[in-house]
Amino acid sequence: MDAHVIDLNGYLIDSIGLLRQILGERVMLSTSLAPDVRPIQLDLNQLQVALIGIATRARDTMPEGGRFVIETGNVLLNQHHFDIRQAENVQLSLTHSGAPTPPAELSTIYAFVIDSGGHCTAESDVERGTTVTFYFPARPR
Repeated sequence: MDAHVIDLNGYLIDSIGLLRQILGERVMLSTSLAPDVRPIQLDLNQLQVALIGIATRARDTMPEGGRFVIETGNVLLNQHHFDIRQAENVQLSLTHSGAPTPPAELSTIYAFVIDSGGHCTAESDVERGTTVTFYFPARPR
């Protein structure tokens, strides 16, 4: 793993053009990026692969169009939430209104997040689509 400390919001803003290309004109892309997100440490190539994979799956499940939402924020977690290494985390949520994503399609993403010291969840619902949420340990500012 080639980990770097990054500003997640800055990385996501820089990736918007690529994600718009992947999603196509029929999918509305929106963001809700918390202004004070703490830095995180991870492999940028693996993050890009995860984002591209989720965006591609979203596009493929929404041939008539839909929505794709990117959200970030700082969260405090405890071991009751997950088997985590630290309480202060940065959350990245990707939600699309397409068909639910089978867990097997997320297995490489889960591995990347765990290698980064984080945790990942996925919630799917036929009516609401899929939300994949990453929790990465926050780094000092």
